[in-house]
Order: sequence, then C-alpha cells, then structure tokens
Amino acid sequence: MNKNKEKIKGKSNKVNYEMKNKKKIMEILTNKFYLSFSSLNEVLEILWELEEFKKVNIIDFLEGLNYSDNYSKKQKGNRLLKELREKKYPEMTESLLKIKKEIKEIEKGKKSLKLEIPQNLEGDFLKLEIIVKKEQEIDEIINKLFEKKQALKNILRKIQRGG
Repeated sequence: MNKNKEKIKGKSNKVNYEMKNKKKIMEILTNKFYLSFSSLNEVLEILWELEEFKKVNIIDFLEGLNYSDNYSKKQKGNRLLKELREKKYPEMTESLLKIKKEIKEIEKGKKSLKLEIPQNLEGDFLKLEIIVKKEQEIDEIINKLFEKKQALKNILRKIQRGG
C-alpha cells in the first residue's frame, strides 16, 4: 500500500478504499454532513473513484462545497450525495433533467395532473396521478393526455432504457 494512503473500509460491499488523508476526509464528512451508514459508504465509494480515476483532490473538493447555513446537516448530506451522483453519472443526470423538463411541459397549466418517474431512472414505469374536483376537469385532463400522448410514450421509453 502506498505510504501516503490509508484504508477506508466500505463495509456494505467489503471493499477497501485506499485514500489520501482518510482522517481529514472523515472529519469533514462527520462535521459538515449527516449521512446514514449506507449513504456514507456510497459517498466514500464515489470520493474514492474521483480521487483514483479523475485525480480529484478530495480535501479541496469537500472544503470547497458551500452549502447555505440554513441547511441542516442532513440536508447538506443529501445535497452532497446528489452532487456526487451527478459527478459519477453525468449522462444519467443529463437524461433526468431532460425528462423532468418534458414532464413540466406536460403538467403545465394542470395542477390536477402529476407525473412521477422512478428515482434515478431505476424502474420501468411512469406514474400518472390525476386529482379532479369538478366534472369539467375530467375532460380537460383527458384532452391534455391525448394531446401529449406521444410525449408520454417518449418519456416512458427513455425511462425503460435507463435514460
């Protein structure tokens, strides 16, 4: 093992991550963020990949994150994990943004229509939720869905192929 690296053991997958400045990394993670055990393991895995393959200085990266003081440690942990996933999976992140934009366009003007996609595109479905309080809303929603039928099919296809 390289003298400048220390082992961080990711217990969930029994992998040893050799990272520079392990103690400092763990200090930053525990002081700035609240992470569950599984989230911590995912964060460590992605940080290791960034250091190992993209040659990112992890200390500089973590210290450079500026989250609002209004955020709780848990919210900061969630933001960190989200940003790291975006760095690890840039293509999926781009696909998710495009799909969410398409969904907003379909939902526009119809508060009674809600579309949901599986988290991280890990699923093969598109969830449609319709809430109606007046009879006329039924016709409006049906017309909107019919008008946007092809866009809905395209979104479903993208979800099913993972982006």
